[in-house]
Amino acid sequence: MAGLIVQSAVNIDDSGGSATTIAVTINGVAAGNHLVAHIGYSDAGAINVSGVNDGTAYAKADAERRDAGINQSGTVWYLQNSSGGNKTVTATFNSTTAFRRIRVSEVSGLLTSGSLDRTIGQSQTDPGTGANAVSSSASAATTNATDFVMGFTEACDSTSPGSGTLTAGTGYTISGSNLIMGLESKSVSSTGAQTATFTTSLATENYVSHMMAFK
Repeated sequence: MAGLIVQSAVNIDDSGGSATTIAVTINGVAAGNHLVAHIGYSDAGAINVSGVNDGTAYAKADAERRDAGINQSGTVWYLQNSSGGNKTVTATFNSTTAFRRIRVSEVSGLLTSGSLDRTIGQSQTDPGTGANAVSSSASAATTNATDFVMGFTEACDSTSPGSGTLTAGTGYTISGSNLIMGLESKSVSSTGAQTATFTTSLATENYVSHMMAFK
């Protein structure tokens, strides 16, 4: 599909204080578009996201991916065929947690139902500064030749606003300049495995990354 990231909103609470939720508001959402939420949080092994909601419940796209060295996890959720208007998107955790982060993106041009094709994610310890070293790992082959592919990465060691540089992987376009919750996208023209990749200037930084391919 001819997907497009229309806008993105970020809220990062790296104060160290604990709570059971984090929320962000994204304004002027067009009816029929998708909303995609990338969530990060401190996790010593028992914390998870119990739900994401803006008045309508979101679906979980990928399992929590945990960086056991830093005790930081990440996950991605999405809402198809959103209603229009201003949306406050809230992620709720099963217990209080710190270093809560959320980035919500509005995406146009996707199927209004059955849109998620493939997803994958992983954590990495110090992947290094090589080109495309930060990676979601490769998905199974997509089933749709014209998928819109989104990549997400969370810097686990750093606190906001982060440091260094983060650039898009080969073939991707980066969205914005956030160093803690990175976002990129591309359109493809054939089926096959997909991997979200980024390049960082930080030699010592752990990352949790995800890839979502939409029809």
